[in-house]
Amino acid sequence: MLKRILTAVIALAVFVPVLVFSGAEVGKYIFIGLIFLLTMMALFESSKCIGLSKKFWIIIPVFVFSAALMVAITIFGDAPWLKQYGLAAVICFVFIILSVSMLSRGVVRIAQTAELLTLAFYIVFGFTSIVLLRYSTDTYGNYLYLLVFIGAWLTDTGAYFVGRFLGKHKLIPTVSPKKTVEGAIGGIVVCIISFVVFGLIVSNIHSLQVNWVALIIAGLVASVLSQFGDLIMSYLKREHGIKDFATILPGHGGILDRFDSAIPVSVFLFVLNAVCKVMIFYE
Repeated sequence: MLKRILTAVIALAVFVPVLVFSGAEVGKYIFIGLIFLLTMMALFESSKCIGLSKKFWIIIPVFVFSAALMVAITIFGDAPWLKQYGLAAVICFVFIILSVSMLSRGVVRIAQTAELLTLAFYIVFGFTSIVLLRYSTDTYGNYLYLLVFIGAWLTDTGAYFVGRFLGKHKLIPTVSPKKTVEGAIGGIVVCIISFVVFGLIVSNIHSLQVNWVALIIAGLVASVLSQFGDLIMSYLKREHGIKDFATILPGHGGILDRFDSAIPVSVFLFVLNAVCKVMIFYE
């Protein structure tokens, strides 16, 4: 527990200043660079998990295409050519990588390649959504993107402590033996409360209006998705017989171990904001 707390304190000491100064010109590039680095590290962890980290003829093209896709979406997200040719490029790339896997004659199984591609797109779109939320031009993205981390990490914290002290009924023991129904409910409650508290801070300090109904519903959905994201990665680790994706964060594991719950939350909030046009903060 002590190791876990110390790692969290050190990580936050590095991460929080990046968030605070992400609005400045230099801070913006540092923030985007950090998210890009986390994405590549998460990709490597996923490739190692499924046994492909040393299959360079598969890994390198996937990494290069993932990086290019992330840059294209971040910088040219509204460009007509990206919307017109982006999907075709993705389909062609998937076809090529699957063909390379087939030509390896069993050295790399199709199932492994398909798993890597799925994880790559899942990770890339999850982390990219954080950047898109942060720099939304038509909304208050400088507040909205923080809900990704609030929703993911406070859900995890609430579920852990409620489950530890009140948990009696196992949630999905075959996937994550320690998680409980009581913990899951506690995580949802803590997430909703944290969203409301954050809304009160924003409305009072920054004089913004808050769509409270949307905020509370977003807190509920974000918490559920956060726990699903955690459970999905737990299931993946259990299938491949590993405890953690990496050891870079003592007491926590790897980047995917720490951000697994944030990925679906970021995509949800981005869709809610950019596609559904739901305004949580407004003047």
